[in-house]
Amino acid sequence: MKLRALQAPKSVGVTAAVRLGLDGPPQLVTSRPPPTADVRRCYRNVREQVAAMGGEAVFGWSVWHFPGILIVCNHHAVWRQPDGRLLDVTPQKGGEREITFLPDPTRPYFGTAYRSVLIGIEDRPEVCDYVAAHVEPAATFTDELGSEQPIVPDEVQRRFSRFVIANWNAHAPCLCGKPRKFRNCCASVAAIWLKSPYGRCENVPTHCIGSEGQPSVQPNLWAPSASS
Repeated sequence: MKLRALQAPKSVGVTAAVRLGLDGPPQLVTSRPPPTADVRRCYRNVREQVAAMGGEAVFGWSVWHFPGILIVCNHHAVWRQPDGRLLDVTPQKGGEREITFLPDPTRPYFGTAYRSVLIGIEDRPEVCDYVAAHVEPAATFTDELGSEQPIVPDEVQRRFSRFVIANWNAHAPCLCGKPRKFRNCCASVAAIWLKSPYGRCENVPTHCIGSEGQPSVQPNLWAPSASS
């Protein structure tokens, strides 16, 4: 399965602000991107909006979470309109109408995006090892946006994914990002994968398929936000 973090409520944003050393409170920012906006280019989207409409770019963090397990903070840019209101002009892959945003004037964008910040909530080896693999990675790669990203060992990735799926609330939004409850979407696929993580799964929805016909178990931590 493709695991996708959910938009965090403001209460989770407060926890993230403390861990990031920020004084300002989290804000719920409306997401209303123009038709030409690119889901992976938040900095460019804002720059083009400022050029066309005035205002300024505001840098900070969009906050997402696996409830009760992990908080994910992605460096992000939003547009401050001439009237002072903030607006997210970057499409969100899950179709969110608003995002939880933490302004951070100490970390502006100068051509290279910041690595995502992971904050473990559940004190379990599966979560702690996953966070550690991002904080002190044994190896990294440069993504398409020129940002250095950690390479998470397969076993660490697999154990974290299994823990998230096994503890996901059936009535919560589905982990794949679709606007349906987990029990009505990918719960059956998750149950099959938990029982046989290395085997093939039949009748898997196309949005749950990874490479070579196998269900993907890579948490999509960076997809909710956009960069460059």
